[in-house]
Amino acid sequence: MFHDAVSLCYKYPSTKTHNALTMKNVPSHLILITMILVASCKTQKSPKFIDTENAFISLSKGRCMGRCPVYDLWVFKDGRVIYNGIDYVAKKGIQETMISPAKIDTLERLIPTIKTTNLGEIISRDKPLTILRFNDKRIVYQSSKSKGNLLFISNLLNKIQIEINNE
Repeated sequence: MFHDAVSLCYKYPSTKTHNALTMKNVPSHLILITMILVASCKTQKSPKFIDTENAFISLSKGRCMGRCPVYDLWVFKDGRVIYNGIDYVAKKGIQETMISPAKIDTLERLIPTIKTTNLGEIISRDKPLTILRFNDKRIVYQSSKSKGNLLFISNLLNKIQIEINNE
């Protein structure tokens, strides 16, 4: 019964209700302010699509409880590097750069030698987790606990990130 009464109001609005919905009752200064606000809104560019599927190695640094740098880094075999600064870094957003063929060769040589014994133990909850992806593998570790070639690769990729932020 209530539903029928509501639908009747929508089908046959009273003159009083109908007049309340017209623009005549809206003060002109409100219309002007609204138009100014809409016109002054800054449009944002759509984010640039980044193809990271073909990266042969990538590193993602996660958050800690303090001010640890948070970023993603993708390295391609042609030497191209894509960096996405997220938080607590000098450069936020997408940056692209190139690294030397020697660094690519070093990474290609060391990646197959990473062993699970290089991971160390995850003990400290305040140290950020690092995710390293390569050859369809994903390693999650704390870089401060890593050893061997995993530590060397982590440090090399971190130096690339530092160079990008200091450019």
